[in-house]
Amino acid sequence: MKILKRIGITLGIITALLVVVYFLTTGPVVNIPYFESAYFKKSCAEIDSLKNSATPAQGKLFAGFSKVSITPTLKSDKDDITTGKFIQLPLAGFGARKGAPATGIHDSIFVKAVALKVDNTLAVFIGADLLIMPPNITDSVMVYLAEKGFIRNQIYFSATHTHSSLGGWGPGFMGKQFAGNENIKLEKWLVQQISNAVLKAVADLQPSTIATGDFDAAAYTRNRLVGELGTTNDDFSYIFIQQQEGKKAVIGSFAAHSTCMGSKNMEISGDYPGYWQRRMETTFDYAIFMAGSVGSQTHVGKGEGFENRVSLANLLPTVQLFISQILQVQILF
Repeated sequence: MKILKRIGITLGIITALLVVVYFLTTGPVVNIPYFESAYFKKSCAEIDSLKNSATPAQGKLFAGFSKVSITPTLKSDKDDITTGKFIQLPLAGFGARKGAPATGIHDSIFVKAVALKVDNTLAVFIGADLLIMPPNITDSVMVYLAEKGFIRNQIYFSATHTHSSLGGWGPGFMGKQFAGNENIKLEKWLVQQISNAVLKAVADLQPSTIATGDFDAAAYTRNRLVGELGTTNDDFSYIFIQQQEGKKAVIGSFAAHSTCMGSKNMEISGDYPGYWQRRMETTFDYAIFMAGSVGSQTHVGKGEGFENRVSLANLLPTVQLFISQILQVQILF
């Protein structure tokens, strides 16, 4: 009886503590639209203040492009960061893979860069076929580039958000859950390749023209949390840049998760953004995909796996229509 009494008291204390923790760490559900919230209005005000305080650069536009492979050679006898050879690497994107190594290369992946310069103002936009741009990687890239004279606000990092690309870049518990065991040599190799992409783009600066545009891509995205009850980010935005000597580049951005391949896929792949880039590069010299604020947004395609990916990339939108639209946009500079 004493044992049962002690067990009852212990359970009662634990229950009471859990109730206290629950009420201290949770609050009421806020149902107001996010764009009416205080934090959203504050963020918009801060962005507007930056725009109002900025002095536009004046002068002729110069642009440079680059493309550097981050496709590793797998199943090597040792890791070699000079050649991108690795014994094995996990795929990043799904915890369900539990850090299992990639079994092969489905399609090549890259890091690409576009450098833009007006007068003495330089900006470099980077897009990589990765799940994310890990903070430890971007920090190391900036350490290296700082030695070359670059500063942080000149460099803009982005990823395609493919869930079938390189893992091994994430330290700590969360990094391991979504990118497998950390591989220091893989991290150094990524830093090397990303830095090279920046330097090559800057070295390629040529007199250029630029234009921007967007179109409605609502048919290719849906809210993965609440379906038709939720909102979607429907715009596909793009920037078109052409050097006077003729090289052309397009940067595209869309808010839909790159998960066509699914967690069962164990081969490295750029998913639908990678396929979109390759299709665009049949007309343009360079195509860069930058994931939008994917959040609750996911893709809408036909079929499964690779078939789904190809379908979505071709529909986003019909490739020839998209190409003709870009080539006809008004030049801004």
